[in-house]
Amino acid sequence: MSPPARLHVLLVEDSPDDADLILLELEMHWPDIVVQRVDNEARMREALATQPWDVVISDYHLPQFSATAALGLLCELGCDLPFIAVSGFVGEESAAALIKAGASDFVVKDNLPRLQPAIERALREAAIRRDHEHAQEALRLSEKRLRAITNAVGEALFATDARGALLWMNPEAERLLGWSEEELLGQQIHFIIHRAAADAPPSDPACCGTLLALRSGQTQRIEDDIYLHKDGTPVPVSFVATPLIEDGRIVGAVSAAQAIGARKQVQQELRDARRRSQELSAHLQSVREEERTHIARELHDELGQMLTAIKMDAAWLRARLPADAQPLHDKLTDMKRLIDDTVDWVRRMSSELRPVMLDDLGLRDAVEWFLEGFGHRHGIDCQLDAAAAEDLQTDKPRATAAFRIIQECLTNIARHAAASRVLVTLERDTDAIEIAVSDNGKGFDPATAGTRSSFGLLGIRERAEALGGSCEIRSAPGHGTTIAVRLPLGESAPDDKDSPR
Repeated sequence: MSPPARLHVLLVEDSPDDADLILLELEMHWPDIVVQRVDNEARMREALATQPWDVVISDYHLPQFSATAALGLLCELGCDLPFIAVSGFVGEESAAALIKAGASDFVVKDNLPRLQPAIERALREAAIRRDHEHAQEALRLSEKRLRAITNAVGEALFATDARGALLWMNPEAERLLGWSEEELLGQQIHFIIHRAAADAPPSDPACCGTLLALRSGQTQRIEDDIYLHKDGTPVPVSFVATPLIEDGRIVGAVSAAQAIGARKQVQQELRDARRRSQELSAHLQSVREEERTHIARELHDELGQMLTAIKMDAAWLRARLPADAQPLHDKLTDMKRLIDDTVDWVRRMSSELRPVMLDDLGLRDAVEWFLEGFGHRHGIDCQLDAAAAEDLQTDKPRATAAFRIIQECLTNIARHAAASRVLVTLERDTDAIEIAVSDNGKGFDPATAGTRSSFGLLGIRERAEALGGSCEIRSAPGHGTTIAVRLPLGESAPDDKDSPR
């Protein structure tokens, strides 16, 4: 550090002549110097309160004051100023005592040229002390802020040194573990908190995320682990351990932990709710199919028989009408045509509600029959690839779900796809039925498949998931659509002789 251009010197001296000699020596090195001479405690106090000073130079012996008293006053007031004692003669023991008390240097009056280097050295040392104090204050402030931040974090945070010994922990860590920072400070906490029970040995150090981070220098993420509370209660946690590296050396680690007991409970409750929802959905689908079957049977048997009877009555009337009653013959012809159309409608509705072929001939034949009718009605080329499904035996719920899924896919294609070709693939592996329905239509963005306008796709997904299956939608605007569904086979399916094929 270069010396200041203007030096402010507080001179404690009772002799004007000695003061002039000191000033003359100083002016040789600091031409622009400010000096104030005082000779007792009161004047020194006043001068220290009036303006800042760079250095204090004091005679060792004064009639009403002394260098020792002047140095004591600086210490009392908390003034960290370089202090240089000057004396005509003093013993080495006195000089050493003054230096020990905090003086920067001691210069004899016979060697005043030594005053300049002594002042410069004292100024450098004072600057170094100030820089150190500023750094220490900045460090304390930084630590205070860090503490405030970590105390406000909702996660348990603790830091260890390179051996795994605790350096600090935040209040959330104290709450999670039940230990205070003071109780664990300096201890290798792995051997205290990382165990499944109070009477169990510590977990294997090779599996400890904090120790792994210290050894590998890599961040470790543990999703499911156990810490031990001070009261002996195991605490399920997830945590992240991050190594602290300085100059290429691992000097410690910081770990952030969260209790996951409540999260596990919520996840289990969500799984239970989802399972109940799927069971309810499956039950509703079953009830719906039973109702469809009942309605289809009533339509086919009751209404179909009544329409047949009406048709027979119309034929009986035709046979008894006079040949010249042409208007009545025409009306009966119209009635017969309407009855035939109604019978066809009843048969079609009965088949759509519950295809008889699904119960009588099995899934593959029912799908083939449905595709043939669908293609004829909508003018779409429909193909079935079931070569890999020779043995498509499964239980009734899965056969019904598979048929309804294909039915819903084709309905969506007719409504939205503007397709000219459809390929339905049926396969069976050892434990599942694989269904794929592909079209060459206009396609869509699958991200919109969860909107309110896509209940058909949602229904397909729910049918699959209700039976433990999955649904994948692959599409893009202008590139057609493929809906792939996997339905796990029931365990009893292979041995269930009454199951649809």
